[in-house]
Amino acid sequence: MNDVAVVCRELGCGAAIWTPSGVIYKPLADEDQKVLIQDVNCTGVEENLIQCEQDEDVFSCSHNEDAGAKCE
Repeated sequence: MNDVAVVCRELGCGAAIWTPSGVIYKPLADEDQKVLIQDVNCTGVEENLIQCEQDEDVFSCSHNEDAGAKCE
């Protein structure tokens, strides 16, 4: 939930409620679309997602693993 809290804060959308799987948002992105970030690890106090720790060395995920954020 820390990651979602940061996303909601950055977007100005209120407090984080839950983290739905990105696969509920149809249609899924085309597999040839590049995944820009993965394995984000926020502490929950960051002002924006780019400040969170990220695994920048390995891009091995697909759009079936996309994440969502539900805010208040």
